[in-house]
This record gives sequence, structure tokens and C-alpha cells, in this order.
Amino acid sequence: MCPGIGTTKVVVTNYNKPEWMIERCLQSISDIGLGFILVDDCSMNPPLDKKHTSAVRLKENVGAYASFMEGLNRVDTEFVMRVDADDYITGFPTIHGDFDGYIQNIDGKVSIDPEQYLDRPYCGINGSVIKTAVMKDIWPSDMRFYGDIVAFARLITRYRVTMVEERMYVYDQSASWITKMDDRLGFIEMAKSRARKEIITNKKGGYCECLC
Repeated sequence: MCPGIGTTKVVVTNYNKPEWMIERCLQSISDIGLGFILVDDCSMNPPLDKKHTSAVRLKENVGAYASFMEGLNRVDTEFVMRVDADDYITGFPTIHGDFDGYIQNIDGKVSIDPEQYLDRPYCGINGSVIKTAVMKDIWPSDMRFYGDIVAFARLITRYRVTMVEERMYVYDQSASWITKMDDRLGFIEMAKSRARKEIITNKKGGYCECLC
């Protein structure tokens, strides 16, 4: 079955993002008719109120990847999409074919070729439509930073995926990073190293096809 509005739910993770930014994200999801689960990772000033009936407030800060898993475990649809609270979407991609994952090539840098990914890991999880059971299998909830790099490596080597060229996910580059640059580079290198090991271990290659 191809994913659609009725068979896809969005998990939004938030930590200390301003309320206007969260509202922009949630409104963009609602505008195209998608349901969502908002997970707040124990923000210092939680922006959740009664109008977000699907909101989950964590009692302690567990990190973006563990908090996403909290939301993922509550998804009741066949497909799921991940969106960060400081980003937003502009539509739902036109999808054809029977695949486990439909990857949105947000800025033209994403590759679903495992060989290319070994040389230049660049994640395409956010905004992509992935089977919920598949997402649960690939998601590294034990990682606190850049776990999506590892998840993507697992996705393209274990499952059949395709590229959707429509770009409907908008990164907000104005959002400030929590970690210092030196720390970020260290976390990124650790994630890339783990991703390379995943690809070497599971090197059967995902099924790649481009839908333009």
C-alpha cells in the first residue's frame, strides 16, 4: 500500500523551542490533513496546552531520539513521518509504488546508494515517509545526537526505498544549536563511524528508484 494522508502520522519532537515556532510546525501539518503526536522532551518552559490533545510531556529529558521513540510507540498508522518542532512542511509528496521508505531529497544532498553514503553520510529521515514498523527497527533510541545518520544507514541497507524528488520539508536554519561546534563535530564523527559499520554489516543494499 502506498502511504497517504489517512495512513500517515507525524511525530514532532520538541525541546525548548519557542511556542510560535512549534505552532508554525503543527499548523503546517494540520493544513494538509495529517495527524500528529507532539512529544515535549521535558522543556524548561513547556509550550503545551489543552488544545494539543495528542501531546506527550516527558518527565525527564531523554534526548531527541529517545523522545521520538516515545512518540513512535504511539503511532497507530502504517506510515510515519518525523518532523522537528523548529521546522515545517509545505505539503505531502506524490507517491507511487510499494516501498518501505519514501525519501525526500530535501536539498539535493541525500543519496540512497550505500556506497555513496559510506563516503558522505547525509541523512534523509526528516520529512520522509517510512513504514512505522520499519522506523521502529532502524531507530537508534540509545543515541542522543545525530542518530538519524545511523537510522538512514540501516534504512537504505535493510529495506526497499525510493527517492521522491518533491521537496516539502523546510529546515529553519535560524534555530540555534544546543551543543558547541567542537562537540557537534565529535558527535557527528561518532555517528558516521557507526553508520559505516551498519552499512558494512548489512551490505546488501536497499532497492533504489527515483520518482521524478
